[in-house]
Amino acid sequence: MVEKLVELIEGENPRRPFTDEELAGRMKVHRERIMELRMQAGIPDSRERLRRALIPEFRQLSAARPGLSERAMTAALNQMGYEVSRYLVKRLREELSRERSGEAFGSGDTLGGGDTLGIRGPFGSGDAPVSEAAPSGAKSPERGKSTPGRSAREGDEEDVFCGVIGFDGGLKNQINQAKAAVLYPPSGLNTLIIGASGSGKTFLAETMYRFALQKKVLEAGAPFVVFNCADYAENPQLLISQLFGYVKGAFSEAKENKRGLVEEADGGILFLDEVHRLPNEGQELLFYLLDKGEFRRLGDSGPPRRVKVRVIAATTENPESSLLLTFRRRIPMIISMPCLKERPIEERYVIIRTFLGREARQIRRQLVVEWPVVAALLTYPCSGNVGQLRSDIQVLCAEAFLASVSMGRPKVRIKAEQLKGALEDSCGSSGAVSARIPGFGRDLTITPEGGSDEGTEAADCAEAESLYQLIETAFEELGGRELGQEEVLEQVQSRINRYLNLPEPGQDCPSKTSLETFVENMVDRRLVEATRRGIDLAKREFPRLQDDLYSLLAIHLEAVLNNLKAGSYSASADTARIRRENSREYQVALAMVAQISKELDAAIPVEEAARITVYLKTFRSRIQSRPKRIRVIILTHGQVGVSMAEVVNAVMDMDLAVGVAMGLTESYQVALNRVIELAGVVDEGKGILLLVDMGSLTEIGDAVMEKTGIPVRSIARVDTLMALDAVRRASLEDASLDEVAQAIRWSQGFPAEPARTGEGLKPALITVCLTGEGNARRLKGYLESSVLNASDDIAIFEIGLLNAQRQREEIDRIRREYHILAITGTMDPEVPGIPFYPMGYVFSSQGLLALMGLISEYQGQKTSLIDVVRPELILFEPEPTITKNEIIDGLCASMETAGAVTDGFLLSVYKREMMGSTCMTQEKIAVPHGDSAFVTKPAIAVAKLAKPVVWSEDNVADLVFLFAFDNSCRKYAEKFSQLTEEKQRISNIRGARSKEEILKYLNF
Repeated sequence: MVEKLVELIEGENPRRPFTDEELAGRMKVHRERIMELRMQAGIPDSRERLRRALIPEFRQLSAARPGLSERAMTAALNQMGYEVSRYLVKRLREELSRERSGEAFGSGDTLGGGDTLGIRGPFGSGDAPVSEAAPSGAKSPERGKSTPGRSAREGDEEDVFCGVIGFDGGLKNQINQAKAAVLYPPSGLNTLIIGASGSGKTFLAETMYRFALQKKVLEAGAPFVVFNCADYAENPQLLISQLFGYVKGAFSEAKENKRGLVEEADGGILFLDEVHRLPNEGQELLFYLLDKGEFRRLGDSGPPRRVKVRVIAATTENPESSLLLTFRRRIPMIISMPCLKERPIEERYVIIRTFLGREARQIRRQLVVEWPVVAALLTYPCSGNVGQLRSDIQVLCAEAFLASVSMGRPKVRIKAEQLKGALEDSCGSSGAVSARIPGFGRDLTITPEGGSDEGTEAADCAEAESLYQLIETAFEELGGRELGQEEVLEQVQSRINRYLNLPEPGQDCPSKTSLETFVENMVDRRLVEATRRGIDLAKREFPRLQDDLYSLLAIHLEAVLNNLKAGSYSASADTARIRRENSREYQVALAMVAQISKELDAAIPVEEAARITVYLKTFRSRIQSRPKRIRVIILTHGQVGVSMAEVVNAVMDMDLAVGVAMGLTESYQVALNRVIELAGVVDEGKGILLLVDMGSLTEIGDAVMEKTGIPVRSIARVDTLMALDAVRRASLEDASLDEVAQAIRWSQGFPAEPARTGEGLKPALITVCLTGEGNARRLKGYLESSVLNASDDIAIFEIGLLNAQRQREEIDRIRREYHILAITGTMDPEVPGIPFYPMGYVFSSQGLLALMGLISEYQGQKTSLIDVVRPELILFEPEPTITKNEIIDGLCASMETAGAVTDGFLLSVYKREMMGSTCMTQEKIAVPHGDSAFVTKPAIAVAKLAKPVVWSEDNVADLVFLFAFDNSCRKYAEKFSQLTEEKQRISNIRGARSKEEILKYLNF
């Protein structure tokens, strides 16, 4: 990959070098991977590469045409192929002037901030947070010139964005995006603003609203409605009712009809902050609003309501993991706000002066800030970005004001000795800012008259003023009591902390973490909260403890408490051995048991500490670093192996498997060379497991090992279940290549399945957890209700894992009487020959289908797809302009007409589409499906398209199979899976000239 990177950079335009993000897009890897490859190859970033071209040509142009104005110089450089701003030209001229004074050209790091110093385009991360409005007409205190955030351009109409610090520098890209989103005809673009907390997302949204009013895109008085989704995240129904309103009787508290915020925002902008806290159902409803401009109030069964509303959403999370794909695709404009540390130091200085000026006006006194304090504010790692910077400055001002009042001094002086924490650590870092800041090295004086706060909201001013009134009032009140000066100051400081929501000394701010939905529904809320706090206690000792321990431990403790109430509790843990082998975890578990018992007013037996110890040990070891892993290569004729690898990696949330497609006419030697090259790339030092579809290909493994020296073990007759088992075993920390290969061969070497006529062994499933009572019992109930049918003669056994000897004996006993199809639960008992499905996987749709397929394969029923496909359910070569939504609507309508589904199935199909792509990438086949609750009889509707349609991001489909399945349809799902593997049959369906021909090819 390094060679590919070098090739791209060597071919780039030196006047417009590729950013890491652009390179990542071209090479189809993550941006972090590009940075890693650049460092390996010793290649500088885009800013440094631009410097090499720009500075020499700028110097030559300046020498040849010394009389050029900044505007003309900017135009000349852009005509040469650069994309630079007048602000950058100004900075370069200053650098050139210093060069003539003896400094090296470029010593001021003119390009160090990428586009944050005026270069157009996404250099670096394309950042710079908006934050606060710059003072109107604010001047640099030393030179009397425009600040970097206020470099107004002659002849340009000044708009509301000109009041933003960095509007023509660090935030130029973001502001241009915001303007485009507002002005894009006919109704603008819905926008998602991404950025860390405090980076200015809300401020940008508000400025976009003011810009829309200014440009008359919105009518005067149009609403700007703000809603923070986090406020109601714990109550999804209440959250959705706040957004969309409700009708009388929609729920117990709905006494009358109520308009939602969507209606309140009609004709204006709805700003959704923390949108990632919006539940999937809310995102689906919002998608419908964005797509159709329609919505229904909660509980309303009448016709939809229409509104004209623009949506701006904001999130601190990665949208790819926190927002539904379809919802993201309805928001075309994404603006990424950078962290404060990524902004140029000059802009940070202007922001600091703005905040200080505001405080000076509120206290109506002169404010003197010692230079070490200014330097610390400029350089300290401000993790909360501009929002935290503002709060820290307010705290410093409040403390200095308190000292001023107590000492009777007219001036308020912020001293270096006030600094605490990160600010104190950064004190003395003035070398990092050097002479790039006006008044370098001198104390900063801010007068009330010079501290303009134009552009700030009245609420901000009122808040600041009330804070200082609080200090004066508290000081007067406490000063009249018989208290010492130190005690008075302590009590006033405590009131300041409470007012600003700051923790008292030694007090931590609690963090909030959500539990999985199914746990919230199954476990008492008090127990959930107590378990959460117990895990927080454990994290003090084990900070990297895995988060999903919450749900498993809560279910386990619920089972313990229920058994105690019923008098059926048994202490079966080998406490002495567990305590001896895991003393550190055991001590933490004891503390957890004591704390949870106290909170619940329940006597949890001390033996439970041993069981919790095993949980702690397991969920610590899962996240330890794993520098070396066994890699799995799946080699098959055709694309089957590639598809298998994609499925397995997605299901297991790993990247261990790599698929290789061998052409039907490809020679053995060519295939061997490709596998040798791939092995050299993917091997991590623990060897490679090669899974092939034909026995003859196993020889490739020996040849690869001989050529490369990499250990390779080969296994033939690969299928998806084998690949899943292989990746799961290969991911284990202590697994060796030989152990994994031996276990898989063993599992494949069992005798043939018993006859289906009732002879031989009956099938069984095993559910496991530590005790065999909590999670195992829950899982058994889930399997009985969601996976098995009444006609399935399959036994389910619950087994505990605490006693290894007893566990082995129990499994051996079951094996003598039953054929064990699979084991599922919280931890893998590592039984050779029996596949294991993790509990979280079984609760997912993929896991559910995998288990159904396993059972269906065992039962071996004769099935044909034409049992559920009829001519009236086939859409044959509709108009080439047909869209995805029109296809889904048409297929669902045909199913409803045929009596296969009821009203509501169509919406459930769209909801499933929002959860992720239903398109099989390699096959170009879409498989949408809906909720089985709306299925009256099994059916498959088929669309054969004359021209492919875009189905999801980067995916197209020319065959669509819409499933209406319930729990009895495992056999049809398995049959369809076989169909997708028969490439010739799929090709025949694509070439069919009638519905009858399609039915013929589906009958196999």
